[in-house]
Amino acid sequence: MPLLPRISYGTEAYSEKVARRLRAVNIAAWSIAAATLFFAILRFLDPRPEMLSRALANLGATLVLASVPLLHRFGPLVAPLTLIGFVYLFLIYVVMQVGMDGGAWLAYLSAAALAMLLVGTERLWLCIALCAIAAFIVICLQTLVPDNTGLLSDKSLFFGNFIFNVLANMALIFVIVYYAVGQIARAEAAAEREFQRSEELLVNILPRDVAERLKLQSGKIIADRFENASVLFLDLAGSTALASHLSPDLFVSFLNDMFTRLDDRSNALVSRKSRRQATAIWL
Repeated sequence: MPLLPRISYGTEAYSEKVARRLRAVNIAAWSIAAATLFFAILRFLDPRPEMLSRALANLGATLVLASVPLLHRFGPLVAPLTLIGFVYLFLIYVVMQVGMDGGAWLAYLSAAALAMLLVGTERLWLCIALCAIAAFIVICLQTLVPDNTGLLSDKSLFFGNFIFNVLANMALIFVIVYYAVGQIARAEAAAEREFQRSEELLVNILPRDVAERLKLQSGKIIADRFENASVLFLDLAGSTALASHLSPDLFVSFLNDMFTRLDDRSNALVSRKSRRQATAIWL
C-alpha cells in the first residue's frame, strides 16, 4: 500500500479535461492539510493550556482538508468550492488568533492565484468573484486585526509562522503550477501524436499532393484531369481458401507484404514512364 494517496482519487469518473483540474484540487487540499497538521503539532507541543484548543482546531482542519477529495462524487465543483470556502474561513480564524504578522493571510493570495486552475477557465466570473472575496477579506483583516495579538512572541510569530507561511505558499503555487504545466505538455504531446497518425492515414489513402490541397482547401471539390492513365485491377486467386488455413495475423501480414511490393513496383514503373508521382490504391 503506498504511503502517499493517489492524486487521481475520486476523479476516475470524469473526463480527462475535468479530471486534470480535480487532481489539482487534491494536490492543493492535501498540501494545505500538511501545513495545518504542522501547526497542530506545534500547538500540541506548546505547554500552555490555551494552546490545546488551537491545536485541536488545526487538527480538525487537517481532517476536513484531507477529506475534500471525497466530495468529487457530488459534482465537479463541490470539492474545489468547499476547499476554497473552508480555507477562506479557517484563515480568518487563524489570523484573528495570532495577528497579521503571522503571514497566514498570504494564503489568500495563493488561493486567488490558483482559483482559475481549481475551478476552471470556463467559469471566469466565478474565479473573479473568488479573487474579489479574497481581496476583501485581506483588506478587512488588515484593518481590524493587530499585527500581533499577543498569543505568540514576536520571535515565535516570525520564525514559527511567517517564514513557514511564505515557504508553504510558494511551494504550493510551484507544485500546482508545475503539475498543470506538465498536464498541458502531455496533452499537447498526445494531440501531436494523434495529428501525425491522421496525417499518415490521409497520405496512405490519398496522393500526398491531393492530401495537402485537401487540408488547404477544405470543402472544395478536388478533381484533376490526366490525358494518359493506366488502371490495374488485381484479383488474388485462392485468397478465400488461403485465409481459412492461416491465422488472421499471418494472413494480414501476407497481404501487407504482397501489396507493399506491388505498390512499390507500380510506383517505380509509372515514375519512369511519365515522370509523375503516382499512387496506387488497393481495395
